[in-house]
Amino acid sequence: MLEVAIMVEGQEGVGWDRWRRLARAVEDLGYAGLYRSDHFPNKQTGWYSDSLEPGEIVERLGRLCEAGVQRVMLQWLEVNDIDALEAMAQTVLPQLTAR
Repeated sequence: MLEVAIMVEGQEGVGWDRWRRLARAVEDLGYAGLYRSDHFPNKQTGWYSDSLEPGEIVERLGRLCEAGVQRVMLQWLEVNDIDALEAMAQTVLPQLTAR
């Protein structure tokens, strides 16, 4: 089974209240963990790309799972978008845990 964790770019202005909301959502939605990045590339420095569709995420993570990877961290750039975090938990995670 592939475990999926969420990584947040803390330098993007994430205050304590947001961390608490994110941590609760990550825990309640069944993600394997919540991590803070240890580097500084972000939207302002240009190391940013648009997000993938759920099917693309499942496909890419599925290949990692088939290769024996047991845990991945997904970079979550939009720290205020708890609804999208929930949507991904509902659409992507079930497909990965079935592998």
